[in-house]
This record gives sequence, structure tokens and C-alpha cells, in this order.
Amino acid sequence: APPGATPTAADRAPTLTLLGHYGGEAEALALDAGRVYLGVGPRIEVLDRASLAPLGRTAPLDGLVRDLVLDGTRLYVGHGDGLAVLDVADPARIQVQSALDLAAAGAIRGLTLADGLLLAAGGAGLQVFDLVDPAAPTRIGTAGVGRSPLSVAWAGGRAYVGHLGGLTVFDLTDPANPAPLGELALTSGAQGLLLSGDLAYVAGDRGGLQVVDVADPAAMSQVASLEVGGRPQAVDADGSGRLYLATRFGGLSVVDLADPRAPTLLASFETPGRESHAIGVRDGQAYLADGGGGLQVLDLVDPAAPAPRAAHPVAGRMTALDLAGDRAYTVQAFKDARILDARDPAAPGLLGRIDAPQAEDALVEGDRLYLARGFEGIAVFDVADPAAPRLLSTLGTGGNAMALALEGSVLHLANLSGYLAVDVSDPTAPVALGALESSSSALQVQARDGLAVLGTGEGVWVLDTRDPAAPTRLAELALDGASSGLLLEADRLWIAGGAGDLQVYDLSEPSAPIRLGRYDLANGGFAIARAGDRLYVGSAVGLEVFDVRDPAAARSLGRVRLGGRSFGVGVRADQVWLAGDGGLYAARIGLP
Repeated sequence: APPGATPTAADRAPTLTLLGHYGGEAEALALDAGRVYLGVGPRIEVLDRASLAPLGRTAPLDGLVRDLVLDGTRLYVGHGDGLAVLDVADPARIQVQSALDLAAAGAIRGLTLADGLLLAAGGAGLQVFDLVDPAAPTRIGTAGVGRSPLSVAWAGGRAYVGHLGGLTVFDLTDPANPAPLGELALTSGAQGLLLSGDLAYVAGDRGGLQVVDVADPAAMSQVASLEVGGRPQAVDADGSGRLYLATRFGGLSVVDLADPRAPTLLASFETPGRESHAIGVRDGQAYLADGGGGLQVLDLVDPAAPAPRAAHPVAGRMTALDLAGDRAYTVQAFKDARILDARDPAAPGLLGRIDAPQAEDALVEGDRLYLARGFEGIAVFDVADPAAPRLLSTLGTGGNAMALALEGSVLHLANLSGYLAVDVSDPTAPVALGALESSSSALQVQARDGLAVLGTGEGVWVLDTRDPAAPTRLAELALDGASSGLLLEADRLWIAGGAGDLQVYDLSEPSAPIRLGRYDLANGGFAIARAGDRLYVGSAVGLEVFDVRDPAAARSLGRVRLGGRSFGVGVRADQVWLAGDGGLYAARIGLP
């Protein structure tokens, strides 16, 4: 498969040629004396530790980077459904030494080195790799672990695997046959692990810091628990008698271990991204992979008062996409909206940005950009000069503006609490028209030819919007769950989501929709686009493609895995653009 994606067969699978990539969140890191290795979406960026100047980066790998382990000039990368080994001696010319497809065993979430072995936690359990040839790991052993393995540590011939259910210990005397020694249930889960003597310090996503006595793996016991603020994801130490935790919905927490069995919270610091996934502490500084906040470096000279020292920004996760002309308009989760130059798909470039931390959706028509900004309502911008977007107006919507559709001069909103129509004939003074309340969350909307369809937490409403000041509900389509993606055509409605399926309805008579077909979506669906006879569905792992020449007998042509969710899909000529967890991908899809 080309770098960046793995085709999965369904009949004959599509082939993907990755043309370009932009963005992604910082979720993993590794440090050495002079460099930071930062996992950003599907790439690794290498930075100078002192200045954070970029030294090099990889091409997109097969899936999102989840963990990094450095051994000299060799970097082991857990990503998507695979393991990559990189030679990083020259960061400007990073070489892939080997790559293993581990799709059958599931995504790697944690890595550690152990006396000639590489241990990986993820998927169904623990995987043991022999490093006789460090450039080409060979899997020699596996062991099942109950609930979603997340982290792994090593000490004294034993592997400690953290998972959603707690902590499991294996004897690796025979690494080809890991033998379980004991398990401790932890309601907090074990997102991160650090071993110190007879104690394990556990970053418990749902329960703070947990201290576990592991002296006897067959009879482990929790000896302390400490709320640290946020949801701990990873833990590190620097030999100073303190622990440092990376937390989601927080940033950094510093813990005093004067009594190792009775930790106390010394300090907390909220990072810009509030999404710290990984941490490394070196030379009095904490390095945090802070999700959409990029790399954050904090000074620990006074550990009771961590202070910002430096940062390296990233574009972040993208939750919405609109392609128009030679530009791509995207929404970055909890950050902003961006205008990208899409003329060269191999190198999407930033033209302009708009601060919009509450933005949920973006829609462009001509030189007008409309943003759905959650509880802040909507905003209209003039983007004739993309480098200097100009705010024309805002409008409170009395709810949470989640999604947009435009028909003529009427803007249709999924407003969380229901439907709202807005007159934008004067973009400097939008006027709310008619509304309909919903008892479940309204998250998606499409509109054309006097009809609107509203996706809610329970199904889809079909609305008559010929008089937008007085919309009426014509029909309701019940689903087993929320609709995640909608596409309204002349007399067809495609719905992705519900119970993990794709449905198509005939709307020739809008008050009496007729279902034409229902098809399984292997990985769910979040967004839909169509080009000719092909339907492209953004899924939980990438993209699924359907032949829809006959809507009543649509056929899956296959799936392409990108390792993360795709929330927005756009088609331009022979290109497919995807916006999601890994950022923005531009690709060419070859179909059977």
C-alpha cells in the first residue's frame, strides 16, 4: 500500500495514492539530549530541543502516531495498525528501516524496550518482539489482556500492561510465551504507567493518580489514590522525588513523592490545548504533547509554579471541510477555522485563519464564509482576501449552532435544540426566520429545492422550508441512534450513522419517504460526498467507497484505512479530500 493508507478488501479494494497532508494533533513524543520527536497526526516531526526549530519530518505513516520509543538513532513508532522502525540519525533524511502491518492484532497504544525485546500494548493484548535485528523486529509472543490495552512498562523480567480494566503482570522468562502472574482491577483504568521499586504509579484516565504495590504480582494492592485535575494520560519522573502527569482537560500536574505511598499534589498548569497525551521531563523542563496545542515546554525551576517556556504549534484535528474553487475551508477542533490553498494537493498551504474555538462547521459561498460557532451562534466573514478575513456579522441562535446548509439567501442550521432558518440576503445583518424544536440533539442539516433534512439523536426530519419563516415537518425517519452524515440530492437522501449503516430514501413524495436500500458500514459513517456513480463515506478509520449507480442495490467497493475518524469529505476532479483526526488528507482513489 502507498504510504499513508492501507486498503482493506471488500470485493476488490480501492487503491489510494496520498497526494498531500496538512495538520494533525500532537499525541506522542520522545526526547534525547538535543532533539524532540513529536508525533503529529500521521507524521513524526523532529525539533531542536533548545530552540524548537524544525529539523525534519516523516512522510505520513499508515495511521495516527500513538507512541514513540527511542533507542539511540533508532525510533520505534506505534501507529494505526502497525509498527514502524525509523533511522533518525539525520533528521532531514529520516529512513524507514522496516514496517509491520499489525491490523489483525489491533492498534498499538503503548511501547517500551526490554532487554533486547520490544513490548507493545494494544488491540487484543501484549505483543513481544525480538530485536536480534533492531531494524527488523520479529514478533515472537503474544498474550491476551482483558479490556483495551493502553500502556506497558518493564522491570525485572516482567511486563506490566495497563488497560481499561486495570493492571496485568506477565512473566517474560520465556518471551515467546508470556505467563500471567496477576491482575488488579482499577476502575480508573491505566492510561499510563511508571514503575519505581515495588510501586507502580498509574495515570488513571478516569480516577487521577493511582499508587499500586506490585511487590507480589499475584496479590497487588492499591495503596493510594490522588485526584490531580483533568484526566491523566501519561506519567514521568526526573529523580527529584516528584511525578509529572500529562492530563486531558488540564495539561500538567506535579506530584510530590516525599512519601512514595502517600503522594500530594504540588501544582497544576493548564496548557493551551488542554489535551496533553504524552510527557517527557528533562533538565528541569517538561515537554508535553498537547493535542491541538502542539508541543508545550514548561519550566520546572519552581515545581510548585510551572511556567511556559516555549511552544511549537500544530494545526490540530479537523472536524469540518468545505471545498470551493482552489481553496479548502476547515474547522480545527477547539481552535479556529482555516483557509487553505488547495491548488497543489501535494502541499496544502495556509492562506488565513479565524480564531473560533467554538466552531463546529464551515460553509462557503463565493466570498462569504459562514461559521457555526456552537453556543456563540453564527458568524459571517468576507474572505475575498483570505489572508485577512473580515467579520461582517454575528447572530445568536438561541442554542448551539452545529451544522450549516445554504439555499439561496437562506441559511439552514442544525441548532442542537432543533432547526433554525436565517435570512442572509444582507450578510451584514442576518435575521432569524422560522424554527422548530427537537427533543433530541440536532447535529446535521442539508437543504435544497424547498426541502431541508435535519439529523437528530433519534433520526432524521424531512422539512418543508419553502416558507422559511414557517417551516413544517413533513416526515420523520426513525434510526437506531444518531445520524452522523447526510447527503440530500434531487429526490434522494443518503444517511450514514444510526446503527452503523448507510441508508438511502426516495423523497419524490417528501411526506412519505420510501427506503430504497440499507447497507452495512464496516466502520460507521460521519460524512458523505458523491461524484458520479461513486459515494464516499468518511468513516471511523478513514473512507468507504460505494458504487451507487442503482441506489436500491448499492455495492461497497472497499475501504481505505487512515487510522482515524474522517468528519468531512470533499471531492474535486479525481481527488478526494478528508478532514479528520489526522488533519487534512488529499488523495487520489483508484477504483475497481
